[in-house]
Amino acid sequence: IQALGKQVNEERLDQLVANYTDRDTNLITGLSWAIFYAARRGISTEAGTQRAVALAAPTQPKEVRYPALAYLGRYAGQLDSVEAKPLLEQLGTEENSDLRLLLAVAVGKVASMGSCQILLIQLAREKDWRVRTNIIRALGRCPYPKVKDAILAALNDGHELVAETAAATLVAKGVPDDATL
Repeated sequence: IQALGKQVNEERLDQLVANYTDRDTNLITGLSWAIFYAARRGISTEAGTQRAVALAAPTQPKEVRYPALAYLGRYAGQLDSVEAKPLLEQLGTEENSDLRLLLAVAVGKVASMGSCQILLIQLAREKDWRVRTNIIRALGRCPYPKVKDAILAALNDGHELVAETAAATLVAKGVPDDATL
Protein backbone atom coordinates (compact mmCIF):
# COMPACT_ATOMS: atom_id res chain seq x y z
CA ILE A 1 0.00 0.00 0.00
CA GLN A 2 2.86 2.35 0.80
CA ALA A 3 4.14 2.07 -2.78
CA LEU A 4 0.73 2.98 -4.16
CA GLY A 5 1.21 6.46 -2.72
CA LYS A 6 4.01 6.91 -5.24
CA GLN A 7 1.64 6.18 -8.13
CA VAL A 8 -1.92 7.20 -7.24
CA ASN A 9 -3.96 10.06 -8.58
CA GLU A 10 -6.50 11.96 -6.44
CA GLU A 11 -9.32 9.54 -7.24
CA ARG A 12 -7.25 6.49 -6.33
CA LEU A 13 -5.97 8.16 -3.16
CA ASP A 14 -9.55 8.75 -2.03
CA GLN A 15 -10.33 5.09 -2.78
CA LEU A 16 -7.35 3.94 -0.70
CA VAL A 17 -8.38 6.19 2.17
CA ALA A 18 -11.97 4.97 2.10
CA ASN A 19 -11.30 1.25 1.71
CA TYR A 20 -8.66 0.45 4.33
CA THR A 21 -9.89 0.15 7.88
CA ASP A 22 -7.90 0.14 11.09
CA ARG A 23 -7.96 -3.63 11.53
CA ASP A 24 -4.37 -4.39 10.54
CA THR A 25 -1.38 -2.35 11.71
CA ASN A 26 0.68 -3.17 8.60
CA LEU A 27 -2.11 -2.05 6.27
CA ILE A 28 -2.74 1.23 8.04
CA THR A 29 0.99 1.91 8.33
CA GLY A 30 1.17 1.47 4.56
CA LEU A 31 -1.87 3.73 4.13
CA SER A 32 -0.28 6.40 6.31
CA TRP A 33 2.88 6.31 4.20
CA ALA A 34 0.80 6.26 0.97
CA ILE A 35 -0.88 9.53 2.00
CA PHE A 36 2.56 11.01 2.72
CA TYR A 37 4.12 9.83 -0.56
CA ALA A 38 1.17 11.01 -2.63
CA ALA A 39 1.52 14.45 -1.06
CA ARG A 40 5.23 14.48 -1.94
CA ARG A 41 4.06 14.25 -5.55
CA GLY A 42 1.61 17.12 -5.06
CA ILE A 43 -1.45 14.92 -4.63
CA SER A 44 -3.52 15.46 -1.52
CA THR A 45 -7.21 15.41 -0.84
CA GLU A 46 -9.50 16.49 1.96
CA ALA A 47 -10.32 12.83 2.63
CA GLY A 48 -6.60 12.04 2.85
CA THR A 49 -6.06 14.88 5.32
CA GLN A 50 -9.00 13.79 7.47
CA ARG A 51 -7.70 10.24 7.45
CA ALA A 52 -4.20 11.42 8.39
CA VAL A 53 -5.66 13.26 11.40
CA ALA A 54 -7.38 10.02 12.44
CA LEU A 55 -4.18 8.00 11.87
CA ALA A 56 -2.26 10.47 14.04
CA ALA A 57 -4.41 9.61 17.07
CA PRO A 58 -2.55 8.50 20.19
CA THR A 59 -4.41 5.19 20.08
CA GLN A 60 -2.49 4.29 16.91
CA PRO A 61 1.01 2.75 17.01
CA LYS A 62 3.99 5.05 16.49
CA GLU A 63 4.74 3.55 13.07
CA VAL A 64 1.28 4.65 11.91
CA ARG A 65 1.34 8.07 13.57
CA TYR A 66 4.77 9.16 12.35
CA PRO A 67 4.01 9.37 8.61
CA ALA A 68 0.54 10.79 9.29
CA LEU A 69 2.02 13.59 11.41
CA ALA A 70 4.82 14.14 8.88
CA TYR A 71 2.16 14.59 6.19
CA LEU A 72 0.10 16.97 8.33
CA GLY A 73 3.11 19.06 9.26
CA ARG A 74 4.79 19.16 5.88
CA TYR A 75 2.16 18.88 3.16
CA ALA A 76 -1.34 19.49 4.50
CA GLY A 77 -2.74 22.97 4.12
CA GLN A 78 -4.16 24.99 6.96
CA LEU A 79 -6.11 22.73 9.29
CA ASP A 80 -9.58 23.46 10.60
CA SER A 81 -9.60 23.83 14.41
CA VAL A 82 -12.50 21.40 14.83
CA GLU A 83 -10.93 18.80 12.53
CA ALA A 84 -7.54 19.15 14.22
CA LYS A 85 -8.76 19.20 17.84
CA PRO A 86 -7.15 15.79 18.53
CA LEU A 87 -3.77 17.20 17.48
CA LEU A 88 -4.14 20.15 19.84
CA GLU A 89 -4.90 17.80 22.72
CA GLN A 90 -1.88 15.59 22.00
CA LEU A 91 0.93 18.13 21.95
CA GLY A 92 1.08 18.58 25.71
CA THR A 93 0.67 14.90 26.55
CA GLU A 94 2.79 13.12 23.92
CA GLU A 95 5.81 11.47 25.54
CA ASN A 96 7.72 10.66 22.35
CA SER A 97 9.80 13.67 21.28
CA ASP A 98 9.99 12.47 17.65
CA LEU A 99 6.20 12.66 17.47
CA ARG A 100 6.06 15.93 19.45
CA LEU A 101 8.31 17.68 16.96
CA LEU A 102 5.94 16.69 14.14
CA LEU A 103 2.91 17.59 16.25
CA ALA A 104 4.31 21.09 16.83
CA VAL A 105 4.43 21.79 13.10
CA ALA A 106 0.96 20.35 12.54
CA VAL A 107 -0.53 22.33 15.44
CA GLY A 108 1.01 25.45 13.89
CA LYS A 109 -1.24 24.89 10.87
CA VAL A 110 -4.43 25.01 12.92
CA ALA A 111 -6.37 28.19 12.32
CA SER A 112 -7.16 29.26 15.89
CA MET A 113 -5.80 31.34 18.73
CA GLY A 114 -6.14 28.22 20.85
CA SER A 115 -3.40 26.54 18.84
CA CYS A 116 -1.09 29.52 19.42
CA GLN A 117 -1.76 29.33 23.16
CA ILE A 118 -1.06 25.59 23.22
CA LEU A 119 2.23 26.17 21.38
CA LEU A 120 3.23 28.87 23.88
CA ILE A 121 2.48 26.58 26.82
CA GLN A 122 4.43 23.71 25.27
CA LEU A 123 7.39 25.99 24.45
CA ALA A 124 7.67 26.95 28.12
CA ARG A 125 7.89 23.34 29.29
CA GLU A 126 9.62 21.64 26.35
CA LYS A 127 13.01 20.07 27.09
CA ASP A 128 13.92 18.85 23.57
CA TRP A 129 15.63 21.55 21.47
CA ARG A 130 14.29 20.04 18.24
CA VAL A 131 10.72 20.42 19.43
CA ARG A 132 11.38 23.97 20.68
CA THR A 133 12.76 24.83 17.23
CA ASN A 134 9.62 23.53 15.54
CA ILE A 135 7.41 25.34 18.03
CA ILE A 136 9.17 28.63 17.26
CA ARG A 137 8.65 28.00 13.54
CA ALA A 138 4.99 27.22 14.18
CA LEU A 139 4.59 30.38 16.26
CA GLY A 140 5.59 32.28 13.13
CA ARG A 141 2.07 31.57 11.83
CA CYS A 142 0.44 33.16 14.89
CA PRO A 143 -0.35 36.86 15.27
CA TYR A 144 2.99 38.44 16.11
CA PRO A 145 1.86 40.57 19.08
CA LYS A 146 0.56 37.42 20.83
CA VAL A 147 3.85 35.52 20.51
CA LYS A 148 6.42 38.33 20.51
CA ASP A 149 7.56 37.84 24.12
CA ALA A 150 8.09 34.11 23.67
CA ILE A 151 10.06 34.61 20.48
CA LEU A 152 12.21 37.30 22.09
CA ALA A 153 12.85 35.01 25.07
CA ALA A 154 13.87 32.20 22.71
CA LEU A 155 16.72 34.37 21.46
CA ASN A 156 18.44 33.42 24.73
CA ASP A 157 17.71 29.70 24.47
CA GLY A 158 20.59 27.43 25.49
CA HIS A 159 20.61 25.75 22.08
CA GLU A 160 21.90 27.85 19.21
CA LEU A 161 19.45 26.47 16.62
CA VAL A 162 16.47 27.47 18.75
CA ALA A 163 17.90 30.97 19.12
CA GLU A 164 18.70 31.14 15.40
CA THR A 165 15.14 30.09 14.52
CA ALA A 166 13.77 32.73 16.88
CA ALA A 167 15.96 35.34 15.19
CA ALA A 168 14.75 34.26 11.76
CA THR A 169 11.15 34.46 12.97
CA LEU A 170 11.78 37.98 14.28
CA VAL A 171 13.26 39.04 10.94
CA ALA A 172 10.25 37.62 9.11
CA LYS A 173 7.47 38.71 11.49
CA GLY A 174 8.88 41.35 13.81
CA VAL A 175 8.65 45.12 13.68
CA PRO A 176 11.63 47.48 13.41
CA ASP A 177 11.33 48.61 17.04
CA ASP A 178 12.06 45.05 18.18
CA ALA A 179 15.54 45.24 16.66
CA THR A 180 16.65 47.44 19.54
CA LEU A 181 15.29 45.26 22.36
